[in-house]
Amino acid sequence: MKRKLAYEDAMGAVRAATIRPMRLLVIVTQVNYPWRVPSMDLMPQGPAYVAGSLKAVGHHVRGVCTSYDISGELGPAVLERRLKEGIAEHQPDAILLGGMAAEFLFLRDAINFSRKYAPDVPIICGGSIFTNDPTSFELLRPDFGVRDEAEITLVELLDRIDKGTPLDGLLGAIFWRDGQPVYNGLRPAIEDLDSIPYPDCEVLDIDNYLALCNQVDNYWYTRSRSKPRPLPASSGRSCPYKCTFCQYSTIEGSRRIYRGRSMDSFVEEIQYFYEKHNFNLLMIYDDLFSVKADRILEF
Repeated sequence: MKRKLAYEDAMGAVRAATIRPMRLLVIVTQVNYPWRVPSMDLMPQGPAYVAGSLKAVGHHVRGVCTSYDISGELGPAVLERRLKEGIAEHQPDAILLGGMAAEFLFLRDAINFSRKYAPDVPIICGGSIFTNDPTSFELLRPDFGVRDEAEITLVELLDRIDKGTPLDGLLGAIFWRDGQPVYNGLRPAIEDLDSIPYPDCEVLDIDNYLALCNQVDNYWYTRSRSKPRPLPASSGRSCPYKCTFCQYSTIEGSRRIYRGRSMDSFVEEIQYFYEKHNFNLLMIYDDLFSVKADRILEF
C-alpha cells in the first residue's frame, strides 16, 4: 500500500480516484519475430512495469504474449490468432504496445492486426523506438505514442483520451493534429524509482515461460539448473556514459544520470516474486548494476 500511495503522489495532477477503470490490452513484443515460436529470449520488463502501473490505478489489464506459443506456426500467424482472441475476449478500450527499433516488424504487424479486429479502439505505442527516433511514429502510425518512461505518462494519456481532454502540454506524448504528428517534449526522468509499482509478470505469460524453461534448451544462464525458473529484476535505470552503439547516446538531461532504487526496496521485490513464482535464477537486468561497489556490498 505504501508503494501504491507513493506512486499516486508521483503522478501529480492525475489521481487514482478520478480515473475511470478501463479494459486495456498490452501486447508483449516477440523478440525473434517473424520466425517460429517459442522464443525464449530474456523477458522484457517494460510491458510488466507498464501493466503494474496501470493496475495500481484500477485499470483491467490483459496481456497478449506470443513468445511461448508451441503450435509451431510462424510469428505472424500466431500474433494474428492471439490478438484476435484477446480482442474478442477482453473487449479493450485501448491497445498498448512498444519495443525497440529492432522490433519494428512486430510493432508494424501488431498495429495492423489490431486495426483489423478492433478498428475503433485507440492504439498507443511506446518504447525506445520512439525515445531514440520519434519520427518512427510516422512510419508505424499508431493513434498515440509515448516517449521514454511510460509509467506516469501513459496513465495521464489514457485519462485524457477517456475524458476528451487536449493533449497539449502532456510531456512524453505524441499525437496527431490535422494529419500531422505533434511531438511533446520529454517528461523529466522518474527520480524516486521506489515509488513505481512492482512489475506485473502475469502480462508476460510468466507461467508458460517458466514451464517451457524445463522443456526447451534455453540460453546458457539456465543450464546451471536441471529445472530452471529464471525471473528478471531491476535495481536501477539509466547510464551516464555515451557509447555510440547504445540507445543512451541519443538522450540527454536527467536520463543520463544513473538512478538506483534503495536496496531495501529491491530486496523486498525479490522476496515478493520468490514467494509468488518460486524462481531459482535471478536475472538482474540493470545496465550498471555493478557500477558502485557500495551497492554491490549492500546487496
